Amino acid sequence: MRYLVRLLLDGVIVGFDKQVVDGKVKVYVRSANDVILYNLANEYEGVSLEYIEVGDVRFMSSEVPNRGKFRPLRPGVSVGLPGWGTGTLTGVFRDSRGNVFLASNAHVFVRDPTLCPYEVRDRDIIQPGVHDGGSVETDVVARYSWHQPIVTLRKPVSCCKVSRFISRVLNWVSGVLGRRTRFVSTQVPVNYVDFAVARPLVDVDTVPVGLEGVDLYMFGIGFAGSPFVSAFVNVYNVLQVGFEPVGFKVSPVKQGSSVVISGRTSGVVRGVVLSPSAVLSVRFNEDVAVFADVVLTTAMLKPGDSGSPSFVL
Repeated sequence: MRYLVRLLLDGVIVGFDKQVVDGKVKVYVRSANDVILYNLANEYEGVSLEYIEVGDVRFMSSEVPNRGKFRPLRPGVSVGLPGWGTGTLTGVFRDSRGNVFLASNAHVFVRDPTLCPYEVRDRDIIQPGVHDGGSVETDVVARYSWHQPIVTLRKPVSCCKVSRFISRVLNWVSGVLGRRTRFVSTQVPVNYVDFAVARPLVDVDTVPVGLEGVDLYMFGIGFAGSPFVSAFVNVYNVLQVGFEPVGFKVSPVKQGSSVVISGRTSGVVRGVVLSPSAVLSVRFNEDVAVFADVVLTTAMLKPGDSGSPSFVL
């Protein structure tokens, strides 16, 4: 896998599947021509490499068609920050203490998700999002509470306050000694979730729009995609950071599983799982964020669908 990790970090490939199936590993490239352009190997260390064109994978929150105002709130509706992009409300999540929150992607609830939670200043969440006519005067539905910072290749800075304090002390000592060396606390630039929560100020219904009367088993949260594929945070990794969905049971998926989303732009869309556990590089402005354990599906997400709750059929 080191060969594939190096290609991913160099921007040659988009991602790869961590599982070897029938002696092959799927490798995701922006274009089929990249295989020839970069002279990519057909196999490595006895494992065949199968190249699949997926395009350029990007976060899905930008200019989008209008969506309505919902009271009570429901999963799958337009949500966002005043004066900022619009995404999708994932739904209701509960922490280990029983506190209830609204949830979506970090890049939906935070202008700059590379910031640490204690650095976030914009806290009003509106519904509908600003691109759908929402305003801070009449449509504030929640207050930002926390997000998992997204670590990028250019900004792998740690949010650990202890590490930052130690770095400041070491830099002070270095300055006193007349040294030019400076210390910066960093972390491994690999992400597992794009996730944020906010405290609700209005009533919330846990039934996703368009999926009424269906027993729902959540597998993930939509967060990125291209014209060829869509990428979902594995809900089990959300459980690992201390939050569980309210109103849904969780379920794993496997290659070939039929799945469905309720998205703010696309509404109800069905697709098929291509990989239950992929490593993926995602374009983020002029930077790149690497995500691991990503569920990859056929194209299901469009701009504004970031945060879409996603279920196994």
